[in-house]
Amino acid sequence: MSSPGHERSPASRPSSPLREATVRAVVQLRTLTVSLFGLIMMLAACGDSGPDDYDDSTREAFMAGCVEEGSDPDLVEVCECTYETAVEELPFERFRSVEDRLQQGESDIPDDVSQIILDCIREVSASRS
Repeated sequence: MSSPGHERSPASRPSSPLREATVRAVVQLRTLTVSLFGLIMMLAACGDSGPDDYDDSTREAFMAGCVEEGSDPDLVEVCECTYETAVEELPFERFRSVEDRLQQGESDIPDDVSQIILDCIREVSASRS
């Protein structure tokens, strides 16, 4: 039991691989919205309103926004899991709605999407234990 005044602040807690993966995943998943939005805008400019459902271009844009060349393999697995789970659990309209909200400057990831990300982080972490 620590005495008052000797408690550690969150910033001084030792970093764990899971915490680092969580932070990286959240930051990179936010970056993904920019990539996917760019893809949708590019398709719209070409006369296409963008994808109406999950497809190969959606997956490619998601993964390109989520990971970079040489990314940590755990992060790649978290991103793959997140996309596959979104396909199974989120209607595409919801996926686009979240993307639109993030593009408009909202910084909060909705609870249903956050839960998917956290579940995937736990799944990947458990597979490494």
